Amino acid sequence: MADRGKEDTKMFQKRGLVYTALDDNGNKIGTPIKASAFYNKPTLKYLEQKFVQNEQLRQEHQRRLKTAIKWVLVKEKQTLGEFTRALAREGVNVVLRESSQGNIYGITYVDFKTKCVFNGSNLGKEFSAKGVLEQLKPEQKLEVLDASQKQSSFARQTSTGPVEDDKHGLEQSSINVNFHNNILQQLLQPCPSANFIPQELRQTTKKKKKPRRVHL
Repeated sequence: MADRGKEDTKMFQKRGLVYTALDDNGNKIGTPIKASAFYNKPTLKYLEQKFVQNEQLRQEHQRRLKTAIKWVLVKEKQTLGEFTRALAREGVNVVLRESSQGNIYGITYVDFKTKCVFNGSNLGKEFSAKGVLEQLKPEQKLEVLDASQKQSSFARQTSTGPVEDDKHGLEQSSINVNFHNNILQQLLQPCPSANFIPQELRQTTKKKKKPRRVHL
C-alpha cells in the first residue's frame, strides 16, 4: 500500500510517501520503503503529474469505450450474456456487481486496449447497470423436464419416426449383406491360369501321319 502517514506527521507535511507490503489479510508486514528509494521515483509529486495526464487521456479513452458499448447495444436486442461476449470481442471485460440475493446493482468496464477502468455510472445513465439491463432482454431459462415428461417424450419418439427408421435400416442392412456376399463369392473363385483356354475355344487338331519308308 502507499501511505502518506497521518496529517500531523512531518512526513505528511513534507509530502512524503512510503510503500508497505501487505499479507493476504491486508495487514502491513516488513519495513516501509520510501518512494524516493525506488529506481522510477514514484513520489507524490511524480504521481500527481501522472494523474493530471491520465485524466486527459481517460477522456479520449472514455469516448472510445462509449462508442463500443453503443455499437453493441444498437444491434438486435440481446441477452446480458450475449452483450458481455460481444464486448469481449472488442477487448472490453464486463464486471457485474451483485448483491447476496443475486440482484445486479453495478457494472464496471475494463478496457484492455486502453488499459482503463470505468464504472458504468461515471459514463452516463445509459451505461449504468440499470440503463444497460433496460436495453437488454431477460435471460432465457432452460426448461427442465421431469421424469414422467422425459418418459412420455421418449415413448412418442419410439412410436413414430425412430421405428420407421429402424425398419428402413434393417432392410438396407440386409441388402448390403447380400451384395457383399455376392462380391465375396466372386473374389473367392479360383482364377484361371495364364495358359488356360476355355473349352469352347479349343480346336481339335489331328496329327499328320508320317509316310512310311519302304525298304527295298
